[in-house]
Amino acid sequence: MTVDPFRKLLTCADASAPPPRPGSDFADCLIRRARHRALNRRIAASTAMACIFGGLMAFHLRHPPRSVVLVTKTPPVGINNAEVEQLDLEADFHQRLADRLRSQRSQAAAVGAAITAEVLPDPLERLAMARARAANILVRAADRIATDEPQSPLVLEDYRRAASLFPDTTGGRLAARRLSLLHSRL
Repeated sequence: MTVDPFRKLLTCADASAPPPRPGSDFADCLIRRARHRALNRRIAASTAMACIFGGLMAFHLRHPPRSVVLVTKTPPVGINNAEVEQLDLEADFHQRLADRLRSQRSQAAAVGAAITAEVLPDPLERLAMARARAANILVRAADRIATDEPQSPLVLEDYRRAASLFPDTTGGRLAARRLSLLHSRL
């Protein structure tokens, strides 16, 4: 059974790094902030929709729709024309209200889907963040060793690991620069 060099590197990095402080994970903080912003956006959207709906209702109550007179045969005995017209107007009002509510619900669903897509990071982004974090852990570990024992071979080894395994991250590039500085001093 072969050991994955990436897994071996991560276990070595975890073993040499001090345990993280509780609640200091930057990624968790970012996710928490994004969720909080998403919640605030949902609250703002629902408040705005409620205000718009209230305004439409107030406008409609101030300016009721014009009465529509239907030309029909004489109604059966016992039904008043005014009652029929009033019921017809109420039915039209409720139909328009239902149409508006359906359109607002579909708009809110679209906004909610966009917010959800914004909150959850892409798996490739999460992988890139994990790679950058691993490279930075290696560089910090090498820096700590270098402050205590400047001539230690572990410093060169950690910088080499970070530079070779993560050349496309900022930590990997920093490790390569520090490695070249150390070689120029020797």
